[in-house]
Amino acid sequence: MVDILNLLVQSSEYYAPFAGGGLLTSLFENNQDITNINVYLLTADMSQKNRDRFLALAEQYHRTIKFLDANKVDKFCEENDLHKYHGSYAPYYKIFALSVVEEDIDRLIYLASDMIVTGSLRYLINVDLNNNILGMCIDTVSETHKKLIGVSSTYYYNTGMIVFDVKKWLKEKCMDRFVYHITNVQANYPLSEQDIVNVILGTKIQKLPLKYNFFTELLLYNNCDFVKNVVGIKHFYSEDEFIDGQKNAVIWHCFGWMCLRPWVENTDHPAKELWNSYIQKSLWNDFVPIKQKKAFPFKVQTFLYKHLPNNIYAFVYRNISFGLQKRRAKRAGIKQQ
Repeated sequence: MVDILNLLVQSSEYYAPFAGGGLLTSLFENNQDITNINVYLLTADMSQKNRDRFLALAEQYHRTIKFLDANKVDKFCEENDLHKYHGSYAPYYKIFALSVVEEDIDRLIYLASDMIVTGSLRYLINVDLNNNILGMCIDTVSETHKKLIGVSSTYYYNTGMIVFDVKKWLKEKCMDRFVYHITNVQANYPLSEQDIVNVILGTKIQKLPLKYNFFTELLLYNNCDFVKNVVGIKHFYSEDEFIDGQKNAVIWHCFGWMCLRPWVENTDHPAKELWNSYIQKSLWNDFVPIKQKKAFPFKVQTFLYKHLPNNIYAFVYRNISFGLQKRRAKRAGIKQQ
């Protein structure tokens, strides 16, 4: 049984408290039984103060952190004339990060900076990917969106947590396939690199349990059928898998859906107490909550969720969402499938 966790995290100066105080502090705290944890931290603009905090955090838990220069990934993207997403190559970092990892490793696990880890990741280190290239969890993305962008696989996956079979990823020349697709097939997608991963590799992804990428918004839903009805998806987790995710979440993905993110002042996020508990014991315990107001569309959505019967809320949300998805796809230049 493998006892090494190779972890990929990307962070900016802005996201340092979330990546360090939330994600890595919680991960180190709850995975002390794993012998070796090696963190590859991809960043371009992080201050020396925050770099020193990350190094001190790793030393505190007897782990290693290696900083990867995201500017090298930017250069790789520029040399291949890749399309920027909102003026940045950052969404592509997780896809092309292995171009700057020098070590010879078999498995790499990517985690987004807006996550909290409350249990062991040993399962992800050793899970059988059944000859697939990646292991991921299913996302709550509609059949309409899948059809619009041309996803042929049964499921649509979330890129917040990715288990890479590095040897197979390199053997299958996945980075070359992404470059070719972006430059010759379709560059602009509504959900950026997540759409591209699903379009190119959707049939080579192993479905992993929901509890390893549990979207906190799902705490608002009573059952799996309600999720399917609201979002408009046919293929998701079973009811038992859904309940297991809610009750036994290992990785909490702190979306800012109808609620503000857990690090926002006066947030109504369901994981705010959990997030605060880790930030307070971390080296970023001087973090000051961000002042931010909930956007008007989310205020309306929250009101409808609280005041409409479930079936009516699901109908309204689903149809408005479908319309917005079609508009985003059209704006991205995607032809109707």
